[in-house]
Parts: sequence; C-alpha cells; structure tokens
Amino acid sequence: MTKKVIVSKTFLFIFILSFIVMFKTLFGEENTLIGVTVITATLMFLERDLTSTLLSNFLKILSINVILGSLAFFASQNIWIGLICNFLSLFMVGYFFNYELRKPMYVPFGLQYLFMVSTPINLEQLPMRFMSLVFGAAFVILVQIILNKNKLQKLGEKNISLICDELKYKIKLLKENKNTNTCDKKIEELSKELKRIIYDNRKEEFYVTEKGINLLNILFSIERISLILDRYSLNNLGLIESTLDNLIENKNKILDTINNELNDIKNLLKDDTDLNLLQKLEDIKKKKDLDDSYLYEVYNLEENIYENIKQYKVNKIKTDTNKKLEIPQSFKSISIHKRNFNTESLRFSYALKIGLLTAIAGFIMDYFKLQDGRWIMFTVFSLTQTYSENCLTKSEQRVEATLIGSALFFVLFTIIKDESIRGLILILAGYMNSYLTNYKYLIICVTVSSLGSAAIASSPDILVLHRVMYIIIGAIISLLANRYILPYDAKKGYKDLINIYKNTTKEIVKEIAYYARIRIIIIV
Repeated sequence: MTKKVIVSKTFLFIFILSFIVMFKTLFGEENTLIGVTVITATLMFLERDLTSTLLSNFLKILSINVILGSLAFFASQNIWIGLICNFLSLFMVGYFFNYELRKPMYVPFGLQYLFMVSTPINLEQLPMRFMSLVFGAAFVILVQIILNKNKLQKLGEKNISLICDELKYKIKLLKENKNTNTCDKKIEELSKELKRIIYDNRKEEFYVTEKGINLLNILFSIERISLILDRYSLNNLGLIESTLDNLIENKNKILDTINNELNDIKNLLKDDTDLNLLQKLEDIKKKKDLDDSYLYEVYNLEENIYENIKQYKVNKIKTDTNKKLEIPQSFKSISIHKRNFNTESLRFSYALKIGLLTAIAGFIMDYFKLQDGRWIMFTVFSLTQTYSENCLTKSEQRVEATLIGSALFFVLFTIIKDESIRGLILILAGYMNSYLTNYKYLIICVTVSSLGSAAIASSPDILVLHRVMYIIIGAIISLLANRYILPYDAKKGYKDLINIYKNTTKEIVKEIAYYARIRIIIIV
C-alpha cells in the first residue's frame, strides 16, 4: 500500500467524520444517520457523471428522498400502515435503482429509508427531517459540479493519452519478447472507464454527445492498434510477411515506426498544433516499399484518429447541437420500465424480494417490540441479492463475521472500561473499513463499530446476544426468500443478457434501415 493511498483514505475518513458531525449539528441527532447515507450516496454517484443533466438529476434525487421520508414517517405511525409503506419504499428503491448492465445504486437510498424507520420522529420534527433530505440531494449535486464537471473532456483526453503510453510500453515488451498481459489489462481498464464516462454523459439518457462520438472513434481505433500489435508477438511472428533472415529486424523496425506514430497522436491531442499529419500519412501509404499489411492498417487507423481529434477540438468549444432523430420507442425509459415490470426480470425479482422481506422484518420488529430488532431489517437488506447464488455465500460470511466481531467486541469492552479508549477503538474500527474489500473482514469491523455505538445504552452481553440472534434470523429469512421467491440465478441472467443483445441489435438494424430509406428518398 502506497503512501499516497494511505493519505487519501485518511483524508477521506476525516472528511466523512467531519461531515457527519456537521450534519448532526445542523439537523439534530435524530437525522444523524441520514448524513451517513448522504455521504454514501455522494461517493457512489461520483463514479457516474450526473452533470450533463444537473437539474433533472437533482429533481430525481430530491423526489426519491422526499417520498422515502414521507413513507418512513407514516410507517412509524401504525404497524399495519408500516407494513405497506415498508414494502412500497423498498420495492421502489430496488426496482428503480437496480440495473441489468450496470452497478446498482440502491444501497444509499435503501439504507436511508431503514435509518429513518429505525429512528422515528414526531410531527414537530418532520420539517427538519425534510430539510436534511433536501440538503442531501443538493449536496450530491454540488459535489458533482465540483468534481465531475467536464469529466468527459478531462478524463477522456487523459485516458487516451495513458492508453498511448501503455501501447508504447507494450511495444517495448514486444521488442524484448516479454509477456504483455499486464499491459493489456491496463489498456482494457482505461478503455472501460472512458466508455462508462461517455455513457454517463449522454443527453436525455440516450444521445451520445458529439465529443463523446469523437472520443469513441479515437478509442476504437487505438484498441484496434493494440490488437494489431499482438501480431508482432513472439508467438505470431510467422504471420508477418517477411523472410526468415530479417524477421526480427523487420519486426523491431515496424514497432519503432508504430511507436513514433503514437507520439504524434499524443502530441496532436495535447496541443493545437496541426502537423499536417493526414498529408504525411497519405504520402507514406503511396510508397511502394510499404509492404506490411498490418502497418498499412495502422496508418489507416491513424487517419481516423487524426480526423476525430481535429473534430473533437472543434466540438470542445461549442455547445452540443440539438438531437436530430427521435428516440426509438423501445429505448425510452417508460418502455424499458414496462418491459422489466414482470416476474421474469431481474429488477422486478429483486424489488419484490427486498420489499417483501423488509416489510416482514419491520413487522416482526414492531409486533414483538424487539429491542435492536432493526438489525433484522439491516441484515435482510444486506443479504438479499439480485442473484440467488450470492445470498448463500454472503450469509455464511455475515454470520461468521458477526460471531467473530461480537466476540472481539465483548472481550475488548469487558476488559476496557475507559470511555475514551473505547471511543478510540470505534474510530479505529471505522477507519479500518476504508481499507477493507473482503466482505468478511468488513463485517467484523462493522460489528465492532455497531455494538460499540449501541453499548452506551445497553450492557455488552445483552447487545452481543441480540446482535447474533437477529443477524441469524435475518440470514434465515434472506436464504429462504432467495431460494423460493422468484429465484434469479446467474444462468438466467446470462440468458437475459443474450436476449437484450439480440433485441438491441434488431432495433439498431431497424433504425439503420429506416434512416437509409429516408436518405434515399431525399437524394431522389
């Protein structure tokens, strides 16, 4: 772990603690946990660029916050109303913030609702709760403006330049007859990141911007150059048209040539100098001694890259033009939601399970008036998975980690009586969370933090007993539901993915055919 990573994670931890303290000061102790979900949502949404439609995204987040806040308030008024409100809230969160092809975003909104339900308020406190929810939506968007504004331009140019650097390093490895797998993985990661940014930057959740189109064309051409370079590996030398005697020398000469062309691409991308590269390429391709077919293809790809870089620089300083074509009906949001609102879809399957299980867990907690019964709800929310296979693995890890964390907490808080040292233990456990990616170890730290925070009002032995018992109850409920309520496994997900691909391809072909007919009519 590098010093830079430690410094960045420490700074982030301090910022999160400071934000939660500030949030508690502004909106009261009963809304403190909302501050936790606000910072969680802010960090999760930073992975996506919401700045292309700021007002629309602000209104969406604000609306869901207000709706969840209202339903949480009504849920606390009556056990039977709560049953309905809990189901509706988590069904809505599970359905609208879950995706087939992207990382789901339901965690902060689901946790926010559960925190509000587990911290009920009276009518006089309701305005302050709504103010905290409005502030939360505004804060998410404000951070987007600060950190993600012009993200497409900044990271787009940066990633293409980094990919060129990786290709130059790949050329070095090829000349030394070394393995290029690590280099290829890095190129793939940078390419995927740029594609996600271009996707997030769409207009009306459909139209790729003109700058995005230019960057995509550049990226596809550079990816093709990477594939061409694979032809010059030691295992593929026989594919190159050359005599055996000068094979190695010819390979290195070609690789040096491609390396120089990559330098030209980087230079053109980072400044406005027009090096007449297109004319240079045309002259090179006319030479009779250019007998390497792959090198010839590289020059063709470079022409495409240069043209798109020049167009990209033009589009960079102008506002994107209005849409030219109507969004196909099947690609509109309303059609997508209609298509997914059935018992066979991943979204509906997960939404129904999470809504139903949370409602049942909440009902059990209220009906039996269980102290700390909210842990059943949190466990159900955590362990209910989109894919059934994941639930069993995660449940085993959750129970095991809870037992270990509870034992660790009991030993520490039985031996240590000093409140300041206990506080340091909780801070340390929270700080360690930022470094952990393994679910088991993460839950151990979370268990210590949760029990330690609750130990202020209860004795450690009772807390440990409740924690373990409620986690096991929640795990059993989740396992049964994932097995018997609309089970959705990876095999079914794979079939659905193939169907999405086929249907999308059909729609694209249909739109291309329609556009071609229109062009013919105009020409005639």
